[in-house]
Amino acid sequence: MKKTLTILLLTIVLCPFALAQICDENTTKTTPDDRFTIHNNGTLTDKTTGLIWMRCSVGQTWDNNTAICLNDAEAYTWSEAIIIADTLDFAGKKDWRVPNIKALKSIVELACDFPAINETLFPQSVSSGYWSSSQGANNNSYAWNVYFSYGFDYNNDKDDSKYVRLVHDGQ
Repeated sequence: MKKTLTILLLTIVLCPFALAQICDENTTKTTPDDRFTIHNNGTLTDKTTGLIWMRCSVGQTWDNNTAICLNDAEAYTWSEAIIIADTLDFAGKKDWRVPNIKALKSIVELACDFPAINETLFPQSVSSGYWSSSQGANNNSYAWNVYFSYGFDYNNDKDDSKYVRLVHDGQ
């Protein structure tokens, strides 16, 4: 009994860390690879929206040789995310910003969970909340974010820590 209980507790505690992306092959992809142009500088362009995205979350480093994001993504408060975007110089561009909620939702992959994002385009993404620049309508101390485990959006206190993926307007 003690061994069974130990195994059950370990499964409950460790299961969230062992999850691999799950995709429904019968569901039409909302962010297929061919909707994007991949650049060799850690960015890609969404042909539908014209937006240029960083492939890695803030805190990670793009490795062009392996086409993956190195290091761990870092979580920030909403204000910290805005400041980072305003001061970042990446891929020869200085006009990065935290995406609004509409832009952030545009990269959700509805055919997948854990994370609900195209992992070919956005490798090593965290299955967690990512800030948008969109503030809460009825409360300025809240802002919208997308929870990329399942791809749904919600309001959160700006003092909470969330992950960040930056974007800038195309050419």
